[in-house]
Amino acid sequence: MNPVIVVMGAEGVLGRYACRHFSRLGWEVVAVGRRRDGVACDDGMHLEWDGKNVGAWAMALEGADAVVNLADGDGAVARLESTHALGLGLASCRIAPRVWLNASTVDWYDRDHDRIHDEWSGELGKCAASRAALAWEDAFFGAVVPPRTRKVAMRLGRVLVQEAGTEKISGLAKDEAWLHMEDFLRALEFLLDDAFFSGVVNVISPHGLKGESRVRPLRLADEGFVWRWGRLAEAMDDLAARPGIDRFFESMVARPVGRGNGVPAGIF
Repeated sequence: MNPVIVVMGAEGVLGRYACRHFSRLGWEVVAVGRRRDGVACDDGMHLEWDGKNVGAWAMALEGADAVVNLADGDGAVARLESTHALGLGLASCRIAPRVWLNASTVDWYDRDHDRIHDEWSGELGKCAASRAALAWEDAFFGAVVPPRTRKVAMRLGRVLVQEAGTEKISGLAKDEAWLHMEDFLRALEFLLDDAFFSGVVNVISPHGLKGESRVRPLRLADEGFVWRWGRLAEAMDDLAARPGIDRFFESMVARPVGRGNGVPAGIF
């Protein structure tokens, strides 16, 4: 029997690519979203939700292997509501998923001072975005779920992808954290596979626009994750050559990780 993954926020950009990716890997994907339009599973099922209330979709959590919450919603309140609703759904499970990956943001960190941040030594910012990020993670870690469910909060930067029919990806701020969509999907696999990984993790590239980023993905590096696209210029060129979800996945396996084909873990 194939493993089952429930993807919340399946109609969003991250959710659409995650659904397609895990479907291609042989997972049974349950796509949960506010609307059916845009859901990109090769197969599997789609369940609707309003992003804030427990509904029939919660039955899909029972016995599932994993749940990934990529529902970003429209603003800080929507993020809290969706995380709270998912926590309630998990709390009612007799056999809950073994892992809950939840989106978060590197906006948690203090960007007003010129210092390096990682998961162990990073300082919380004082701006509204940082306070909202803290509340989001508090809702996640504060959710009372069965003990078997491992929690991972993914502090994301800007995940880069070229949607078909759109203009070139706009420029990044000087110290903005980013990640190629392919590495984002591989990081999801990595975090699902490591049965002992829990807590907060920076899911970003080790490099910024020019050299080192002020936010470092220390935990991914320490655990041996290898980035395929560690340099921004190469990442942008690759994405420009395969716009849209269909073109993206046509060449997803064309660049295997190996000697000379990645940024080794720990190399910043």
